[in-house]
Amino acid sequence: MIKIDLVEAVRYNKIMSAGRTSPLLLACERVDGSEMEAVVKFATGRECTESSLCAELIASQLAADLALPTPTPVIVIWDRLFAETLPDEKAREIVASSSPPAYGSTYVTDGYEAWSEARKLINVAMRQMALGIFFFDAMIGNGDRRKDKPNLLVRGEHFRLIDHELAFRDYDLWSKPAPPWRLGGVGSFETPGAHIFAAELRKYAKELDFGSIRGLWAGLSDGQIEGYEAALPMKWAADRRLAGFAVKRIKDCRDQIDDCVMECRRVLNVGT
Repeated sequence: MIKIDLVEAVRYNKIMSAGRTSPLLLACERVDGSEMEAVVKFATGRECTESSLCAELIASQLAADLALPTPTPVIVIWDRLFAETLPDEKAREIVASSSPPAYGSTYVTDGYEAWSEARKLINVAMRQMALGIFFFDAMIGNGDRRKDKPNLLVRGEHFRLIDHELAFRDYDLWSKPAPPWRLGGVGSFETPGAHIFAAELRKYAKELDFGSIRGLWAGLSDGQIEGYEAALPMKWAADRRLAGFAVKRIKDCRDQIDDCVMECRRVLNVGT
């Protein structure tokens, strides 16, 4: 399990995007006084809620335990003076509509850029990592890594997964879709463009190896999985529905991993 640091926002840099959640890029101070840049999402009660932040932190911890490359998560606090002196009006509105803490992740630089359709999975290592990412998204119900919104950064052959606030959203549905260990449970990824790697992975169906992915999922302990929920700030976890659903979903996927693999193999046209 990864250690979740508590950091304090000390300087505003910019709004990262005008999208649904409008994260801010902030300089933050660690307990030891050192600084880091973090992409920070605030629970504004509209497009991004405290449940969204729970999903982000749980997914980040799970990804790390599955050896999937994702920015390091942090919990972000700030004081009233910081909020009142933000130079950008929209940034002030975002922070004012929230309250500490917020979810942050280390800012990915060093030449990483958004995945595009022009890129290809050029070797076995990239294809295996892409398969792990596809499987991860299928298990957590993340339909937000699609053709028009990849939520994946890439540099050469290296990936970084970002944005998981829509994971585990089945928790809030009265009529829940089939889980990923049931026939049709990953059927949404059969739609063209629904996942950025689906079409490319189907081209290499004969060489895809689920063995290591199965081993990582099967090796998750109850303590690890329950630790994801334990790491959530109390304020976010006031409504325990998403966290409870996420913990159960991860355990169920682990316990029924062979059926989950079978369903993903079906969607990717991987023969037995």
